[in-house]
Amino acid sequence: MKKIGIVLAALFFAFLAAGCEQQAESYHKATAKGRMVEAETNLPAIVAMQAGFKAMNQKFAATFQELNFSLSGNNQNYSYFMGDDVIKGARGPDKLPENLPNQPSTADSFVVYAIANLDDDADLDVWKIDQNGNLQHVRSDL
Repeated sequence: MKKIGIVLAALFFAFLAAGCEQQAESYHKATAKGRMVEAETNLPAIVAMQAGFKAMNQKFAATFQELNFSLSGNNQNYSYFMGDDVIKGARGPDKLPENLPNQPSTADSFVVYAIANLDDDADLDVWKIDQNGNLQHVRSDL
């Protein structure tokens, strides 16, 4: 009888551990999805700022400093890239990945990337927006 009780207890704890692991994975995915809101919010804001800059200067800004755009706080996850300019985020790379084209701003066009590793794996989450406000989720990290 003791052996049956030990086996049942072991099975119970195995199922409990599997359930906890599944819950933890679900939590991490939900947290990472919540972090994506940062890119979905900041990229359209950059487009709006660029539109104002162009109305005043007849060209788009080439750098974030020229645009007067910065990240507030220490909890920004994404790195933002516009041409050779970068604003480093806590979970973002220092450099634009080689597989993405570096597209400097011109008088008539610009592209901004938001890139982060949201769940600490090898994959990056990549967002892109252009002067027309076309927002693309180029690659999901989830």
